[in-house]
Amino acid sequence: MSPHRDQEDRMPDLSPEDQIILDALIEVGFDRTKLDDLSEEDKKRLDSVEGLMHILEAYPVGQVDAADQRTLVDAALARIDQHEERTRSRMKVGIANAGEDSGRGQRWVRLPDVVALAAVLLIVASITLPILNRMKGQSASTACGDNLAAIGSGFSLFAKDNNGTMPNVMQAGIGGGWGQFSNTKNLDPLSDYCSDGHFDCPGNHSHSPSYSYQMQQPGQMVQLAAGRPIIILADKNPVIEALRENRPVDHMELSRNHRQQGSQNTLWSDGSCRQIWNEPVIEHDGFHDNIWLPQGVGTDSLRPEANPSNDRDVFLAH
Repeated sequence: MSPHRDQEDRMPDLSPEDQIILDALIEVGFDRTKLDDLSEEDKKRLDSVEGLMHILEAYPVGQVDAADQRTLVDAALARIDQHEERTRSRMKVGIANAGEDSGRGQRWVRLPDVVALAAVLLIVASITLPILNRMKGQSASTACGDNLAAIGSGFSLFAKDNNGTMPNVMQAGIGGGWGQFSNTKNLDPLSDYCSDGHFDCPGNHSHSPSYSYQMQQPGQMVQLAAGRPIIILADKNPVIEALRENRPVDHMELSRNHRQQGSQNTLWSDGSCRQIWNEPVIEHDGFHDNIWLPQGVGTDSLRPEANPSNDRDVFLAH
């Protein structure tokens, strides 16, 4: 290697202050006499910069072969390459392969690439997670509807064996009302007609019953298919759930089983399964009926002993 190249490689980097002096010297055509008002420190820097520039005299271009004439250019390009390599090194993250010592067997990844990949993953997650949650909710709602269909078959079989009535285990003289007796106990006779797993809604994440049943009164056997179809079973009543948990009550709230879907699964007395949307209100017999409350009763007056006002008044409880 040329001694001139060794000397060039040993040249120190200019500090920002030296660079300012060099720029000023270039602007005056390397005539230092034109640089006025320099401080003593700047004069020393000017001397140092000019001293560094005298290295050009070590390159007698006209007296060396063509290869050595490239020395100064090669040295400059080498310094540029070194600077770029240092920059790339600072922008890399080393990932060691499993079971190998640090510093060996590493794969290098540029930091901007890591940041870009992380940004892409965040964007993908923000798009896909809501979709996956919605698909999961739809799957749970579909499974819930299948459960209600199986229970509907159980209702029909029970009615066929019991003079067309709906199941009711409360005897006359026993105190009724949603706060005095678990209304879902009235569904126990259906265990002979459908699986116990059908009474577990996949959207129910609490320990309370999954479904609310049309409130039964002690000693009364109501006909299943009397008159126009009404709702007899649905996702659990959120009003009763809130009252039992001492939470604020919203009588227009959908069941929490599938609230994120904006719909409510229901089983009707004709065996059909339907979804009602946005609010728990149905229209039948000429009036609007909130399925969570007895007719004419508000949430502030829903007493534990409350019962439907008549056989056509839908009041689901558990």
